[in-house]
Amino acid sequence: MPAVTQLIPNYIGGVSRQPDAKKLPGQVREIDNGYCDPTFGLTKRNGFQYLLTADTYTDDEDQLKNASWFFINRDSREAYFGCITTDNNIRIWNALDRKEATITYAEGSKNYLKVPDPVFPQTEKQAHGNFDTLTVRAQTFIVNKTITVEEDSSEIYPLKERATVKLMELVTDVPYVITITIGDGEPIPCEWTEPIPEETDPPPTASDYLEELKKAVEQKTGLTVTQFATSLEIESPGVPFSIDVKGGVTGAALEVYQDTVGNSSRLAATTQDGRRVKIENTTDEKSSYFVKFVANNSETDGGTGYWEENLGWSEDDAGVNRLAAPGLINSTMPHALINSALNEFKLEPINYTKRLVGSVESNAAPSFVNETISSIFIYSNRLGFLSTENVILSAAADFENFYFVSAQTIVDSDPIDLNCTSIRPAQLFAAVPQTQGIILFSKNEQFNLFADGQFLTPLDATLRSISNYEATDSVMPVDIGTSIIFVSKTPSYTKTLAMTTRGQDN
Repeated sequence: MPAVTQLIPNYIGGVSRQPDAKKLPGQVREIDNGYCDPTFGLTKRNGFQYLLTADTYTDDEDQLKNASWFFINRDSREAYFGCITTDNNIRIWNALDRKEATITYAEGSKNYLKVPDPVFPQTEKQAHGNFDTLTVRAQTFIVNKTITVEEDSSEIYPLKERATVKLMELVTDVPYVITITIGDGEPIPCEWTEPIPEETDPPPTASDYLEELKKAVEQKTGLTVTQFATSLEIESPGVPFSIDVKGGVTGAALEVYQDTVGNSSRLAATTQDGRRVKIENTTDEKSSYFVKFVANNSETDGGTGYWEENLGWSEDDAGVNRLAAPGLINSTMPHALINSALNEFKLEPINYTKRLVGSVESNAAPSFVNETISSIFIYSNRLGFLSTENVILSAAADFENFYFVSAQTIVDSDPIDLNCTSIRPAQLFAAVPQTQGIILFSKNEQFNLFADGQFLTPLDATLRSISNYEATDSVMPVDIGTSIIFVSKTPSYTKTLAMTTRGQDN
């Protein structure tokens, strides 16, 4: 049998369990005490550095056991590594001088660091895997993946308990009638006929008309009536009523509205401070919006002022009308770890922007409400969260705002909220920003969030599936510059995959 020779250039191919005939050059069957290095070849494995003995540091006293670790790299002069422990604390060390930093906690902020107790008695409490962090300048966002985000409680807003009657013109010797039906009762006409101007000296003014109508309504119905320069405000707290008006020869000398109007031009110029009205769009409920009157002098009951867009109401599952919740509960949202000075940190809640306008239809809550947040990232000057099958980005250049600024129109800087529902489960757990967009990972599928236009806006944002590889959520994908590396685990083996983008949609 002829001799067989083979030139092996190096031994950096690693260990292979395949038959020798299938091994690649540079692969070996076993390595003992060696390390395959692509630069230096096969070298001796590095040794260990002696730190502490079991007598001084035991496993039972290990406060860092099962902690969630993170790294804060401010600049070349300030870098830290730290962890969140299972006893609801944060410990941070300076990576340059190894001194432990001082941590202070705002009132109640430690509650956000709580992790759930193990389901089975034999398992251990875990902070590892239950937190995600993101550092932006001197602030590190901390996300507790086990806490459900909540909104503030909503306030009941009863309808048909208030009405505004506007005086449109003065007509002589013709009755003005305000007909009110309280609850299921009979209609109550409240009438006043103004005198002929020649019979009065001086002639009656708009104030005289309104004063007489006010007296008629109060005497016949007992309702509360407030008079303003050109209108009356009628209230019946706790008791709904309906109203109809007629005045002048054509019947148009009086106008009335209760909770809705078809056009903002019908709103009274003077009314009560805090009066809310819905400007209704008959074809699309989401295009309706709400306004609130703001008096120039807030110390009075009302008068002159202006109407501003504000919160509105909608009907809940029980058929009760409620004002939209004013905003997110800060204690359930990601907190901020502020690096205030060298080796000094403070954990505190973030004051997220409140919902200022609209209802739950026209300015819906972000989709992470009543859900948990699984990851945090930054892209296109927006703060992003992943929650179940949704990706949510804040308003542009406003990391604390997840609500629209107006219910009348969508602007480019408004928040973005998209769902990646697919034919298979798509629980998102990681986001890797790329030049082509944001690559989103679920256990069974990968997606790309990008914009068709030049900028990422609510109208141009598109979420599209790009691949169907299995990925494990216990090891986060890593961007190494040219590729994204992620791991797929099965009970019998583990695969490491590299994903490289090749232009738009590839």
